[in-house]
Amino acid sequence: MDKCKIILLFFSMMFLLSSCEKIVDNVNIPPQQPKIVVTCFISPEDTLISANVSLSAPIWSTTNVDLNTPVTNATVIISGASTQAQLTYNYQKSCYLIYTSVFPIQPDGAYKLTVSLPGYTSVEATCKVPAVKNQSLEFLSFDSLSGNENSVEYRFKIDFTDFSGVGNYYRVGGTLISLNDNGMGTKDTMYNTLFNKDNLEFITDKDNDGQKIMRELNYSKNSYDMVGNGNEKLLRLKIILLTTDENYYKFHKTLSGYTGDDIFSEPTIIYSNVQNGLGVFAAYRKYSLVYTFPN
Repeated sequence: MDKCKIILLFFSMMFLLSSCEKIVDNVNIPPQQPKIVVTCFISPEDTLISANVSLSAPIWSTTNVDLNTPVTNATVIISGASTQAQLTYNYQKSCYLIYTSVFPIQPDGAYKLTVSLPGYTSVEATCKVPAVKNQSLEFLSFDSLSGNENSVEYRFKIDFTDFSGVGNYYRVGGTLISLNDNGMGTKDTMYNTLFNKDNLEFITDKDNDGQKIMRELNYSKNSYDMVGNGNEKLLRLKIILLTTDENYYKFHKTLSGYTGDDIFSEPTIIYSNVQNGLGVFAAYRKYSLVYTFPN
């Protein structure tokens, strides 16, 4: 929410309450200093560790923070049980990087991320990598539904079986790979992101311990999305199942519920496990399933 809206809402509420409350106009709000914000997700299945570092922009602050200026002079250290390494800033990707060939991420390993920046309080966060990845993912069925104006919806049903006896967190997603006639004598390969029906992308086994969990992944396209004459051949379906830690789940769940500048909605506090700062350091395991459509 920007400062102007907060000020407008503040004075509106003061006007409504003026008949029964004494207006106080000499409240001193203590200045707030920007904090380091860091976002980093690690996995044994990834080839790269990347950390995004930025600064928060408090409404009442004595420091001007340009959110468009990248933080390039931070010291970012990742450490495990007996080793540590420093991530270096990559100007092309605008984040701090290190390859897992240099610093491998181990299943069931505990890690700490420390970020320091001149003039700011250093921050740190810890996470533990899930010991195993869920590999029970199955592709169940596929159908399509045609609508008006050349629209079509693809629907893919999948399921997997939860690990029983322990609390688990998951994320499901997918990509539909197709070949489209571009109308110029050649065909283009298209990569389309699938969406979870009813936004059930992030999953906990709280009420499904040890049970099969079913999801439907959808992709819709209409005449505005059609390439060339609209002829399309489905090639492959790539489904990804992440087995995540609690930090990953809580951060993304609260992030998906963030309402931004809507002053009439209930406020959402974005989950953070970063001490003295903001953001998240979390871990996950990744399993992929590729289904090839019959010719």
